[in-house]
Amino acid sequence: MKLEERQFKLAVARGQYVERAAVRNASAELLAALAQGLRSLPDNLERKLHLPADVTAEIEKGIDACLADVSEGLRKYVKADPDA
Repeated sequence: MKLEERQFKLAVARGQYVERAAVRNASAELLAALAQGLRSLPDNLERKLHLPADVTAEIEKGIDACLADVSEGLRKYVKADPDA
């Protein structure tokens, strides 16, 4: 085994490197939780602050646009990833 391979395996064992799949799974879980929280925000604000429906509808539109941008960015990243 070459020195570089041993050094890499040691770095992995020390937690200096993580598997791409682990990063991908953790990212997906975090993004799902974020999306769920953001999507519940308009209803929560409407109840807590007695906001009119037209205001919460605008908040929903903004949230949807942001999530669409994130989704599009992720699609570009995945297409660029040869291991995806």
